[in-house]
Amino acid sequence: SFVMKKILLVYPPFCTPASPAFSITNLYSFLKSNCDAEIEVLDLNIEFHKQKFGEYREYYKDTGKWDDYDSRTDEYKKLSSKTYSENNNKVIEGNKPELLDEMLKLINDKKADVVAFSIVYSSQAFYAYSLLKELKNTVIGGPAVNEKLRSVAGKTLNNEMELLEHIEGRKID
Repeated sequence: SFVMKKILLVYPPFCTPASPAFSITNLYSFLKSNCDAEIEVLDLNIEFHKQKFGEYREYYKDTGKWDDYDSRTDEYKKLSSKTYSENNNKVIEGNKPELLDEMLKLINDKKADVVAFSIVYSSQAFYAYSLLKELKNTVIGGPAVNEKLRSVAGKTLNNEMELLEHIEGRKID
């Protein structure tokens, strides 16, 4: 009997979540249109920001109280930038970045057959590296993939067609 594969598309932290992640939404649409796999998206960047910077999330939701918008936004940018830097340094030193276990749980709870990472910004490489080291059946792709990520990923793919072929287990014309 045919068992539908479950694919999880992951967008790792770190970038300011000003808009939805284009790469992952584009991949989702492409795969939805071209294969029968069950596809889910997990924006860990948003999840990280929700957990770490919840007070700013609440602030931005409340549009009636934006009289100090510029100063609060500046404060948020400085704090998030400092947080990215601190966590990237933890990875460089061989330590776990903040909220890694929570992020791994979010991924593992999906019970996906393939976990595909979209690495768009070099700032995402640190977190992705820590996640990839802990996971099985991973594929990575994107403009910011580097040798260090290739060394811990299951497979590196160059484009959405290669991802589709990987999922389907066959060459596609």
